[in-house]
Amino acid sequence: MNSKTKQLIQKYSKAPQLLRAKASTFNEEELQFKPSPNKWSIKEIIIHLADSEVNAFLRYRTIIAEPTNDTFVVDEWKWSQELKYQNQPLDHYLNLFESLRSITVHQLQLCEESDWDKYVIHKDFGKITLKMWLELYVDHFEQHMNQIERTSKIEY
Repeated sequence: MNSKTKQLIQKYSKAPQLLRAKASTFNEEELQFKPSPNKWSIKEIIIHLADSEVNAFLRYRTIIAEPTNDTFVVDEWKWSQELKYQNQPLDHYLNLFESLRSITVHQLQLCEESDWDKYVIHKDFGKITLKMWLELYVDHFEQHMNQIERTSKIEY
């Protein structure tokens, strides 16, 4: 495994602690605040990250175990609304995110060099190799941490 991949895995592995630390800085009112009806609250962003991690977990496992298969796509907004993110216990989702990341990091460390070129087909992104998958989910987390930061600065 090359050094860039090791660095990505390290970043990926630190996300649960960063997310939990950030979540702990908000009270319930701040967590629930929606900047507008069509924007997510901080709580919804965090739960989205956990649900996204469930999907990521299935995708990387498919990449390794059943490469070249198609992968599923979800409607993130519909999930947040239909699954009533605003009414969910946040700690359950922080724990879920942490558990899935821990399992995934362990698995990624077991990967052989040939695993990094395995892929699935995503209807929006096309071919996603395991390495691309890792880059996408590191970036996805960072984007949503920035979104949490922006949302926390909006006056309500």
